Amino acid sequence: MKIAILSALFAIIIISGCVQEQATPPPVRYTSSNPLSLETFSMEYPEWNEVENNEPLNIITLTRPDNTCTFYLNSPEDSMEKYLNTLKTHVEDNEGEILTEDPLTYKITKDGLAFTEKTNGMSCNDRNYFVIFSCMDNSFDDVSYDKYTKTMKCEKS
Repeated sequence: MKIAILSALFAIIIISGCVQEQATPPPVRYTSSNPLSLETFSMEYPEWNEVENNEPLNIITLTRPDNTCTFYLNSPEDSMEKYLNTLKTHVEDNEGEILTEDPLTYKITKDGLAFTEKTNGMSCNDRNYFVIFSCMDNSFDDVSYDKYTKTMKCEKS
């Protein structure tokens, strides 16, 4: 009898341990770090693999573990309008195709592979922040794009 009760308790403990929900890790957040700023830019970004990017305007570059998407957070010196025009020129010069203007979405070929890229930008404290979300063609991740670009904020410090 004692063995049956202990066995039942043991089974309940094991089953209850298996049903517990996993805690969701907190989102990763970039926050500008100028203590003299009147405003602070911040945004969440995916927990993907960080990739070295030596472009001077790049803050962070991340690649999804399956290597089908890349996330770029850039801070160009130029105005948003000039930066967008530079991107459009780059797309056209490389035989890409602009799909939409707002947000700027385009198809482009890199190293023989086709990509769809979608952008979003924001000015904050006299500085521009610009996301380029790039995925291999036919696998664009609109859910992730929306999830992270909707977190872009410029708040009073």
